[in-house]
Amino acid sequence: MQSKDWTLIHAGHNIHVTTALGGAKLSIDGEYTDSTNDLFVAGDAPALIGFFGENHEFAVDVYIKPLETPLVEIRVNGEFVGGDRLNYAVASD
Repeated sequence: MQSKDWTLIHAGHNIHVTTALGGAKLSIDGEYTDSTNDLFVAGDAPALIGFFGENHEFAVDVYIKPLETPLVEIRVNGEFVGGDRLNYAVASD
């Protein structure tokens, strides 16, 4: 799998996802919040999860489709905010 990066700003916070050599990392505002070496997550579960904001009011979920050139969907509080639209189902509260 090729290395690839995604960066976006949401609610004034920098969200960065990196995929490389079968793994992925999530950082928010320059701090690594989650990483994985298992991109074949069961079901529609996010591969990476992080939080930001006062009292962790924003939840970041990263879904990854591990292809030769990986696809990544980034959601904040369940809403698509960047990357590729992978159309994974999201449970509602």
